[in-house]
Amino acid sequence: MSLIIAELSRILHRRATWMLVVVGLALTAIPSLFLVGTDAEGGIPADGLMLSCGLIGSFLCLCLGATYWGADFRHGTISSLLLFVPSRTRLWVARTLALALASMGMMLIVAGHPVLRILLRHATVMAASGTAGVLPMLVRVLVLGVVSGLAGGFLGIVFKNTAGAVLVPLGALMVRWLLTDVVVEHAVWMVRFLPDTYVSALLQGETTVPWRVDASGELMNITVTYPEALGGTTLLLTLLGVLSWALFRYRSVTE
Repeated sequence: MSLIIAELSRILHRRATWMLVVVGLALTAIPSLFLVGTDAEGGIPADGLMLSCGLIGSFLCLCLGATYWGADFRHGTISSLLLFVPSRTRLWVARTLALALASMGMMLIVAGHPVLRILLRHATVMAASGTAGVLPMLVRVLVLGVVSGLAGGFLGIVFKNTAGAVLVPLGALMVRWLLTDVVVEHAVWMVRFLPDTYVSALLQGETTVPWRVDASGELMNITVTYPEALGGTTLLLTLLGVLSWALFRYRSVTE
């Protein structure tokens, strides 16, 4: 427990952490400046506001995890840590738990003030604008924040730098968008299992994606539910975590 607290303290005392928090607050303040209300009032729907804040927060949590591990590899401080904690597995577990807590905190800060704006609205406006599910959505946003932070940290271990851990997911997402038509035409069933489909379902509770082409040539859709997305995300994150642990456990940290 003391090691987890020490690692959490290290995260909180890093300038990069607070820079990400400031950037997140600045970016989420832009949509949340507009009062959430009905279409007639010209307000932003609550789910739309939370969705945008959740996407911003998840990317920042990814950056938090990437820089947390990547910076230590880049500056060689990971070797100093291993002098005090020779057990690599123990250090990996402690840093993983600390990163999960820090990611949840960052997402709460980034997405918290839009929620307060929504909840402080008049009850009738909240009901009219569909804000009844704001708190469940906040929980989903926090879960996505933890997942994103851990994914960034695991990728930071794999690539041993911050840039690779951030740019590889962004590059994969860009390739995915560029090849959308190809995937839908030749392997439409794959869309259901892509990471961005899981992210969409984790934020919205469910999402609809193309599944297969029926006998008449019509494209049929399927709904990916939150439990399915959470299960798929957990599986992918577990595989990535095991890979990062194995590399950290058996690979030289100075190469």
